[in-house]
Amino acid sequence: MSAISIDVIIGTAARGKISKRWVSEVTLKTLRVVLGREHMLERGVNVSVVVTDDETVQSLNKQYRGEDKVTDVLSFSPNHWGHWYGLDESKPSPPEMEFVLPPGEVQPLGEIIISYQQASRQSSSEGNAVRAVRGEISHLIVHGLLHLLGYDHVQPDEETVMKNKEQEVLDGLL
Repeated sequence: MSAISIDVIIGTAARGKISKRWVSEVTLKTLRVVLGREHMLERGVNVSVVVTDDETVQSLNKQYRGEDKVTDVLSFSPNHWGHWYGLDESKPSPPEMEFVLPPGEVQPLGEIIISYQQASRQSSSEGNAVRAVRGEISHLIVHGLLHLLGYDHVQPDEETVMKNKEQEVLDGLL
């Protein structure tokens, strides 16, 4: 049986507003819906989620995507290269490489970086503000995890598949 590891970092922008435990629970529930419990136990899962501020996300977006602007969520995968790495699509992607890990260590799924401030701006102002932001962050965790698992939304048909999967997962979280 392999390990399930969800590492969560809550930056100062989100401290006291959401907890590591809550982010871990949403991430675990999402993984169960998408991957299934048996897959997670057989192969293991290692993922990191960072909830941070606009400045950090903007800096990473500029560095890795070439876009000097704030975005809501970034996903970094050791397994899926794509346009989000700021690559010129006319050039070949770098070769996928397997990280050398200690025996028994689970291959990382990747890392999700969320801007708490952007999630807050995107959330509905109606009703309980904390609940609205949590709903938006849940959606961003699902969206980021789907990217780590190879889903994308560049082409219209890919976007349809990804949106349908997002909705299926979000329905499963309720």
